[in-house]
Amino acid sequence: MTISKFKQDPTGVANWSLCDKCEIVVPPRSWHCDICGVCVLKRDHHCNFASNCVGLKNHRHFIVFLIYFFIGSTYAFLYNSYFLWILNYHIYFK
Repeated sequence: MTISKFKQDPTGVANWSLCDKCEIVVPPRSWHCDICGVCVLKRDHHCNFASNCVGLKNHRHFIVFLIYFFIGSTYAFLYNSYFLWILNYHIYFK
């Protein structure tokens, strides 16, 4: 199937399009980010917390970041809940 595609279009740019804002030719599934000002291949979203677009080259790192963020938040919640429980123990059990 790919061989026949290359026989029909040897350059492989049939599905490429022109970005109106960047004024460059971009591959399929690329989106322009207005905040970053660039076109990102397989763009998922612009993360304001990481201050970067999540796309093809950093999607794996973003998922790892989310996992570590979840682990850290869970640890902080449990540790602080335990601390507040010990601190206010006399209020609940007199």
